[in-house]
Amino acid sequence: MADATMTSEGLLLEFRRTKTEPRTVDLREVGGRYCPVVNLREWLACYEELAGRPLLGRDPLFPRLDRHGNLQLDADGAHARLSRAAFSDIVRRRAEQAGLVGRYRSHSLRRRFATTLARKKVPLEKIARRGGWKSLDVVWGYIEEAGWFEEDWSCALGLQELDAG
Repeated sequence: MADATMTSEGLLLEFRRTKTEPRTVDLREVGGRYCPVVNLREWLACYEELAGRPLLGRDPLFPRLDRHGNLQLDADGAHARLSRAAFSDIVRRRAEQAGLVGRYRSHSLRRRFATTLARKKVPLEKIARRGGWKSLDVVWGYIEEAGWFEEDWSCALGLQELDAG
């Protein structure tokens, strides 16, 4: 919780443990059903209700819950953190419920983020900066088939059929 700061405009998240270096990500509140800030605010209200107290800086942003929705505690009696494997399992189950075919895990969200931005014509440098990638080559590895059929390369090469009229 100490790494999440709500502001009037949105949310600041600090990532201390990354592959490269610590960084801060800002998420603007845009409202609506799919807004991550709105959903996080709702989750935090539920989490405080589950905890029966205000959340503390040492509390994990996403704690481990049992199958009945009860908070799990670690050996020190603090709220246990949601593991990476548990998060991947949640993503997999939600993908199945949505009827998606394929192998979906937590890393799928990162790939889809890059792919969606690329399809929206966001410059690669901005995608890299937002996703925390230092190499544009690495970003390309995350982008799935974005734009493969958006350009008619045969026309660009002058191979289109000429109008007979």
